[in-house]
Amino acid sequence: LLALDKKDLTYAIGLNVADYFESQNDLPRAIDIYQNIFRKFPAEKVNTAQKMAKVLSKQKKYQETIDLFTGLLEADEQTANPLAYYVGVSYYTLENMDSADEYFQRALNAGYRDADVYLKQGEIKVRKGQWQAGLDLLNEGIKLGGVIFTPEANTYKYFGQAYAKLDDTKNAADNFRKAIAAGSKDADVYLQYAANASLNRDFQGVLEALEPRAQANDRNAEFQYYLGSAYDNLGMPQQAIQYYQKALEAGYTNSGIVRTRIAELRQNNEEAAEY
Repeated sequence: LLALDKKDLTYAIGLNVADYFESQNDLPRAIDIYQNIFRKFPAEKVNTAQKMAKVLSKQKKYQETIDLFTGLLEADEQTANPLAYYVGVSYYTLENMDSADEYFQRALNAGYRDADVYLKQGEIKVRKGQWQAGLDLLNEGIKLGGVIFTPEANTYKYFGQAYAKLDDTKNAADNFRKAIAAGSKDADVYLQYAANASLNRDFQGVLEALEPRAQANDRNAEFQYYLGSAYDNLGMPQQAIQYYQKALEAGYTNSGIVRTRIAELRQNNEEAAEY
């Protein structure tokens, strides 16, 4: 600690001292030291800010991150790259999307270029109903991520939602399918995939995606209905009736239409049997 007061203190020594306390899990002391060297070595602000953000994130001190970095921003607007990004991430984690959007934009305006800021702001825009703006940001994030970057399932979900709202059902279905392949268990993702794939008449795709999760969603009326509809459109009436019945048992809204279709399929089966 005495080394921090020396005039010939180097950035490397300061980091070593902070790293030591971080390794000892004395995170408050580590933060104090990072703040000290942040002020003493302005040329290393970006690297130091990243380390401070990492330590605060370990402690889940998101409001503290906001308070600390907002104060630094007020003192020196040039630190908007990258400090505004860390403020934005903390607001994002706290589900304050308006403030997250504001600080992500400040970071971008200051020249911060990282896949995560584009992807998170793209998500926020989609959640706000700004479909094209969200899509543009998401695409930029993917481009910055590079060829080895693997998006999370939710990223594909927001791509899918934006494309769906822009009436691009093919790209919407493709991205919802990617979300499923990336491990999403969100029933709504499956339903949105089924809706868009059905519009493209890809009923086999609907079966392949939904059938493995049918039992886990046996009380989800829409889930069962889409399976019934897919089997119906593929000319498999017995399976269609089975899932249409499950949809009714789960409380499907348009029950009259489904009951009528079940009756038609049964009549068709009886007529076919007579021949």
